[in-house]
Amino acid sequence: KWGDVLVDCPRELDTARQIAEGRALYSEVMSDAGPLAPLLNGLLFRCFGTHADVMIGAGLVAAALMCLLMYRLARRFVGAGPATAVAAAFLYLCAFAHLTPNPTFNFVLPYRCTSTYGIVLVAAGLLFLVRYVQDRRKADLVLSWLFLALTGLTKPELLFAIALTHGVFLAASLFTDRANAKVYLCGYAAVALLVAAVYGVVYGGTPGANLQGTKTLNATS
Repeated sequence: KWGDVLVDCPRELDTARQIAEGRALYSEVMSDAGPLAPLLNGLLFRCFGTHADVMIGAGLVAAALMCLLMYRLARRFVGAGPATAVAAAFLYLCAFAHLTPNPTFNFVLPYRCTSTYGIVLVAAGLLFLVRYVQDRRKADLVLSWLFLALTGLTKPELLFAIALTHGVFLAASLFTDRANAKVYLCGYAAVALLVAAVYGVVYGGTPGANLQGTKTLNATS
C-alpha cells in the first residue's frame, strides 16, 4: 500500500490539482513548504493529467534517482559490493518502506513530496561536492551549488543538512585552499541570491500571501 487517503497524501494530490488548474501557490493554495514540489507536481498534472498514477510515476522516478545516488556516493568510499548493499538497503528500508500502519513513509506516494524530492536533491548535492573535493573538477562544484539552491526551495530541515555540509567545506577551504576562497564565497552568494529571487517571484508576487496560505477555496478543500 502506498499513500493514505486520510493523512497528508490527499493534500499533495489536491494541491497539485489546484496549481494545474491555474490557482496561485500561497495566495490561493495553502502550503507550508517551499515551492519546488507543489509547482513540479502541478506541472506534471497539467502535462499528463490529474491522476494519482502521475504522482506515483514521479515517486518511482525519485526512488530510482535516490537509489542511483546512494550507490554512486557509496562507490566514492567503498567497493561495488558494499555500495550495492547500500542501494538495496535504501530500496527495502526507504523506497518501498512500511514503517507504520499509516503507509505514507515511502518514496512512491509519500505523505510529503517535498520531503522525497528534497532528499534526492540533498543526495545529489552531496555527491557532486564529494566529487569536487576528490577530483577537483569545477563542474562538480557548480552542480553541487545548483542542487544546494534547489534544496532551498523544498524544506528548511533539508536545506540545513546540506548547508551545514557546505559550511564545513567552506570553512576548511579558508585554511587549505585560500586561492579559491573568494570563488567559493561568490558561489554561495549566488546560491543565496537565486533562492531569494525565486521566493520573490513565487511568494512575494502574491500580495498578502504567507506560507500557510491566506485562504483556501471551500470547493477544493
